[in-house]
Amino acid sequence: MPSEEWIDHDGRVRRFTLTLEIDDSGDTATVAVDMRFTNFDAPVGVVAPPASDTVSLAKVPTLFKDLGGATASQAG
Repeated sequence: MPSEEWIDHDGRVRRFTLTLEIDDSGDTATVAVDMRFTNFDAPVGVVAPPASDTVSLAKVPTLFKDLGGATASQAG
């Protein structure tokens, strides 16, 4: 998957970009990702959502196809 990475003098990734095109039976979706990394070594607080707010991707195998085919009224 083609991508670009910006590496700092300490060997850390500072920026990562990629553009991905997904084609499904003639329908194409383009995803552009631009991630920038800062605040190395800063403390981080992460709280997982309650299990009732999550679902395994294995239980929704057509998620991305369904999202790509949704109209504004369906997605809203």
